Amino acid sequence: MNHSNTDLGIAEIKLAAIRPHRLVELHEQFDRLVHQVSDFSAAGSRGPVCKRDDFSVASTTAGSARRLRKMTMARTSIKTALPSLVILAGIVFLAFSTFAVGQISAINSNVGSIATNWLPNVSSAKEMNVALGDLRLAYRNYIMAQSEDQLQKADGAITAAIADFRKQADLYRSLPMTSTDEALIGRVIDVFDGYVVTGSGITGSFKSRGLLASINAVSTELGPVGDRIAEDLDALVDFNTKGAQDAYTASQASYSWTVQTSYIAIGVSVLIMGVIVYFAYFCVARPIEIVRDSIANLAAGQTDRAIPFAGRKDEIGSIAEAIETFRKGAIEKKQLEETAARHRAQAEAERDRMKAETEAAANVRLAEATSGIADGLRRLADGDLSFQITEPFAAEFETLRSDLNSAVMRLGKTVESVARTTHALDGGAREIAQSADDLSKRTEQQAASLEETAAALDQITANLTNSSKRAEEAREAAAHATVSAKHSATVVANAVNAMGRIEASANQIASIIGVVDEIAFQTNLLALNAGVEAARAGDAGKGFAVVAQEVREFAQRSAQAAKEIKGCCHVKFPIPRMG
Repeated sequence: MNHSNTDLGIAEIKLAAIRPHRLVELHEQFDRLVHQVSDFSAAGSRGPVCKRDDFSVASTTAGSARRLRKMTMARTSIKTALPSLVILAGIVFLAFSTFAVGQISAINSNVGSIATNWLPNVSSAKEMNVALGDLRLAYRNYIMAQSEDQLQKADGAITAAIADFRKQADLYRSLPMTSTDEALIGRVIDVFDGYVVTGSGITGSFKSRGLLASINAVSTELGPVGDRIAEDLDALVDFNTKGAQDAYTASQASYSWTVQTSYIAIGVSVLIMGVIVYFAYFCVARPIEIVRDSIANLAAGQTDRAIPFAGRKDEIGSIAEAIETFRKGAIEKKQLEETAARHRAQAEAERDRMKAETEAAANVRLAEATSGIADGLRRLADGDLSFQITEPFAAEFETLRSDLNSAVMRLGKTVESVARTTHALDGGAREIAQSADDLSKRTEQQAASLEETAAALDQITANLTNSSKRAEEAREAAAHATVSAKHSATVVANAVNAMGRIEASANQIASIIGVVDEIAFQTNLLALNAGVEAARAGDAGKGFAVVAQEVREFAQRSAQAAKEIKGCCHVKFPIPRMG
């Protein structure tokens, strides 16, 4: 029956421990949550059960939350902020875990003390009280025994009650005790020992005292001592019951604080996760998207908009500042390009002006040179071989002037030599014609003589004397004809020599004409190259191309004149060779 009561008490304590409590309402606002955690820390430090070390976890959580808010406002670097948020979440989880483990340990300790200390002590104290009641009843039964058998049963009950009491006392003393427990149980045992000694004396003198004296002794000697022992045992029961109740109350408080802290930790964790999500989107993803759009606009050439987030003190701010530097560089580059374009336009204008001046000067020099050359070629075409270009040309055309003067001089000398040779040929030809005329006359005379000789031969038969005489005359005439023929051969040889000299002079004229033709060809080639270079120069070389075309035409005219002179030489000078 006593063990059933003990089990029932333990069951009642367990049922009370799992009784539901009202949940703590969570605040959504960040600052209110921080203040609530701080208030919870302050209240916990004044609580009857939880220790101040347990509530330092809440203080740590509140401090971490404040640091999170300051960190977010200060915009620390992302590589610091994200790990800090994760570390903060880990700290909250670790703090809550530590706090929960501490509270669970406290609940376990309280339940353990109830199960292993307070309830066994209560049970032992009650068992001792029951044993004391059995012993008091056994003493009364011993005195009131009517037979020997009842007397022996009462004596056995006394012995069993004493043994049971001492067993429960030893069990009580083997359990953990406080100083109050030790004092009470020590006093109970000491008084109980005296009680047993007194009871043994009464039972031992029962027969000699008599029934009434023994009953009176039990009432006066054992009754007050038994009541005192019962009071001390009741005090032990009350003390241990109060200890069990205190342990139960502490367990209930720990459970309540654990539930509240759990919900607060859940709220803080949700808040931290919300802060992480908010930070990841609004402080990382969204700024990166905006910076990306700014980069795209910058790549498209839009440099009029400043790059956002350039003032932030984190990686995105560094990226934005770098891109802002690129934007400013692009603006400066554009300005430099515009300045360079203006300078380039000015340089182009200056170069065009200088080029125009240079081309004008070159055209003037070329015009002077071509004018002099054209005048010389015109005089050469008119047959004037005594002229010289005395007016100096530009340095690049001075060689052409010198070559032309030399060619004209050589051509004049050659033509002069040809003229002299032609004059000599003319005289020789007249002499040859005169000699041929004389030869013709003499031949006619010889023919007449031959006719006369033939006539004379007809008359040979008539006159031999006259024949001999006529033969002598014929011999003389033949000798004279032979001399005339030899003279004619000499004249013809002289004519042939004169014709050879004329042919040599003609060859020299042809050579000079070839030189003039070569000069005309080189001039034409030079003009052609000048025209090609003028075409390469574009619009700037049009004037030079016109001058080059005129030089080319003059060169072609010179070549045509040389060709005509050469044709005349080839037409006239083969006549003596054919004669």
